[in-house]
Amino acid sequence: GALVAGYLFIPPFGMFKFDVITSASSLMFCLDELIVCSAIEWMRRYYQGFMEATAALRGAHEAECQARMVAERANDAKSSFFAAANHDLRQPVQSLLLFHACLATMLRGHPAAALLAESDAALQALRGLLDRLLTVSRLEAGIDSVKPVTFALDGVIAPLVSEYRGRAAEKALDLRWVPCGLTAVSDPLMFAAILRNLIDNAIRYTPGSGQVLIGCRRLGDSVRVEVYNSGAGIPDEKIEAVFEDFVQLDNPARNSGLGYGFGLAIVRRLCDRLDHPILVTSRAGRGTCFRVTVPRGGVVPPVTPENPAEDRRALRRLVLLVDDDVLVLRSLARSLVQAGFEAVAAPSGRAALAALGGRKPDIALLDYRLGDETGLDVLAELDAAFGRGIPVCLLSGDTGVELPDEIARRGVGVLYKPIGSRDLLSVVRAMGVAVVP
Repeated sequence: GALVAGYLFIPPFGMFKFDVITSASSLMFCLDELIVCSAIEWMRRYYQGFMEATAALRGAHEAECQARMVAERANDAKSSFFAAANHDLRQPVQSLLLFHACLATMLRGHPAAALLAESDAALQALRGLLDRLLTVSRLEAGIDSVKPVTFALDGVIAPLVSEYRGRAAEKALDLRWVPCGLTAVSDPLMFAAILRNLIDNAIRYTPGSGQVLIGCRRLGDSVRVEVYNSGAGIPDEKIEAVFEDFVQLDNPARNSGLGYGFGLAIVRRLCDRLDHPILVTSRAGRGTCFRVTVPRGGVVPPVTPENPAEDRRALRRLVLLVDDDVLVLRSLARSLVQAGFEAVAAPSGRAALAALGGRKPDIALLDYRLGDETGLDVLAELDAAFGRGIPVCLLSGDTGVELPDEIARRGVGVLYKPIGSRDLLSVVRAMGVAVVP
């Protein structure tokens, strides 16, 4: 622009007369050119910066997506590991528990009984760890469906207080519970699991002569259930961390007597699943209070009492056992025979029918996963041979597999390994009551 203006207006090259007006015009022309060129350059740099920023954001987004994919794969791998390890560990632990119970019965009154009782405590700790692994893997897999009903809170809390009163007494803890007479709407089994873990955690981390208090507060259309302990408290910056897997405060030596770091992680998962907010308040040296808020319910339907004249005699029932794990099969048979039942054990459905020899079993305990068949396949074979009506319970060590809906439709019970001898016999006796002599 300046060159053109000089050529046009400045002598001796200019072809036009040089005066003030033409000079001003040339300067304005040059200024306009300068502004336009500067604007074009600014726009070019702005566009270049915009493209560079866009490329950087795109790279960051791709890196974030990649990191998220890696984290999700790691989480899936962890869940798969939990499920596989659970099943493989539960099989030998199941047989160990039942053999141990049989041995304890045989050595009752023997000098070795005290040593056996110590080993039983170790076995129960191992079973507790596996149960927590089972709960975590099932919650992550989303297998257990939520079944909300209206129930009395006192009916859920009272058995838990009775269950933990002995442990509290061993530590000289003052375990208190104030009945509330309120009802709630939730899944009673899952809600009981929340409270069990909170009470267990409170008793573990409260020093001797401390207090553990359980109570309920009515809040409009909700009820807040509180579990307070007079322990050391939780620092504010670590409150969220205690809900993570394996996290334990003040347990650097990983003392198994203080748990394994699953209790509060299970509580958080269950609260999220049930949509029950959980609040934690804590003061150093004064203790911690966990508050779970649930919807308040109406009137609980009356429960029909059991007939006290109902026949519950321990008859010598014929129990069919089907499991492809030899040790589990032997331990089940020995436990039932020792309790007065007659047991027929087989590793498959075809072998079971051959072992029965045409005799109809009164009760059937079937492992769910049996190599090329399932417990439901064996049940179908029993139905074909003897007709429907045999009380059946499935035993399963699978934690990450959703069992078929047919199990619920048939009214078939499910027990997850490992199950203790006392619980096993209680279930079998209850099934035997339903059998018509």
